[in-house]
Amino acid sequence: MTIRNEEIFDTRLSRLNQRKTYCCCKYCGSALEIRRIAYSNHDDARVELYCPQCEKIEFGVEKEIYAVAEYYVDELEFDIFDELDNSLLKKQMNIAKVAEIISWGFVNLGYVNEFGFCYPVKTPDLLLHESLHLKMQEWEKYKQEGFDDTID
Repeated sequence: MTIRNEEIFDTRLSRLNQRKTYCCCKYCGSALEIRRIAYSNHDDARVELYCPQCEKIEFGVEKEIYAVAEYYVDELEFDIFDELDNSLLKKQMNIAKVAEIISWGFVNLGYVNEFGFCYPVKTPDLLLHESLHLKMQEWEKYKQEGFDDTID
């Protein structure tokens, strides 16, 4: 079965449309918009999520993750960019970095997938132990249980 370009575009566009409802800009927390970035005569023209406040193409993070990241930066005065002068941009960069780290952790623990937060949470038992070094037998068991997130 061959998938036409329009079907891929519709699927991607519907995913972006869905994502913009539960995600926000990882820098400023603003709502995201769908924008055509590259204009062309083709139906599969490049469309992306975009933050109008930051004027950036931005895939975003879940709103709850942004709120936690912002709180973390404010309360703990987290600053990974200590060589830069204090500014709103520096704060936004710190929030974005913390949001990326939290998001990475949530995805790898099974709390978040491409459709947002997962319920019920299906955290692989093997990931909750002290060591993440898996023996080949454990890895096979991990994959058989449906937690294989490798890219084909």
